Amino acid sequence: MITKKEFIRLIDFFKYHNKCNTYYDNNTGLIHLGYQIKVPSLQIVDEKVVYHADHGDIVMLDNSHGLERISVRHPTRVNVFSIHRYQSPRKSLPFPVDEYTPFDESLQGIDYRYNLECNWSLFEMVQQLATTSLLKILDDEIRCEQQKEKITMALSSSDILHPCIKTSNLLEHTFPTLKSKIISEISQILNSNKYIDSNGNILGVSTESNERFIGPIAVLVESYNEQTSIAESCQILGRDISLLNLSHWFTYLSKSIPNSLIISEFGLGIVYGALKQAGLHGEHCYVTNDPTAISVLKSEFK
Repeated sequence: MITKKEFIRLIDFFKYHNKCNTYYDNNTGLIHLGYQIKVPSLQIVDEKVVYHADHGDIVMLDNSHGLERISVRHPTRVNVFSIHRYQSPRKSLPFPVDEYTPFDESLQGIDYRYNLECNWSLFEMVQQLATTSLLKILDDEIRCEQQKEKITMALSSSDILHPCIKTSNLLEHTFPTLKSKIISEISQILNSNKYIDSNGNILGVSTESNERFIGPIAVLVESYNEQTSIAESCQILGRDISLLNLSHWFTYLSKSIPNSLIISEFGLGIVYGALKQAGLHGEHCYVTNDPTAISVLKSEFK
């Protein structure tokens, strides 16, 4: 069972992953956004009304009157609609995205709300690549325990700078090639893959055989122990990122947290902030502890 509010959040996330269609009612002229259910069944609660959808059914949202209205239709009952793949009206970013982007301090702390006409997926992906590239290099190059401690302290600071900027500034004299190594690592990845967002914006120079679709990440928060941590209780979908593997540098990810806190609404905010501090997500990241939403997400990203 999932609330209407949570379901709409989920659908908004799926729009960035091309998992929705637009349905034009040929009789009424109304436009609906539809999502086809992949789980065995789904119940959507809207105040006192419960909508039931089975596997294969299409849940439609209609906001033509300023209110999100839900309807459930069997695939055989959509012949009155013209069906098109959902295409977001969002446009390209107002700046180029490349391997140098994570080091551009003018782009740090961007308020996405003032740029809602843009699709930020490729920008966020490069930020994530920068984080994972940084930690890979640190694992290979840093041996001094005292230096490791200084780095983890710098990465624990809560300012808006990307971890790559914090670390390269800290090691400017002792590891002056760190920045160029990170840039080279990102460049190699971009040169061997072709990334495409839901608007058709492209990053990378590889062939179609290496095309990878990119949308924002989803973070599933599940915990069954009295004490847990962000690294233990959170799973990232949409990227090959393990928080447990990153937590020896981002030590706050492994800090013990009561289960009752991390699964609360406040706890979701803590998760959101921690991943943002680590350079792992942006405004359209979907963080949830809702069991039904988690089940739907796992069915889409298995």
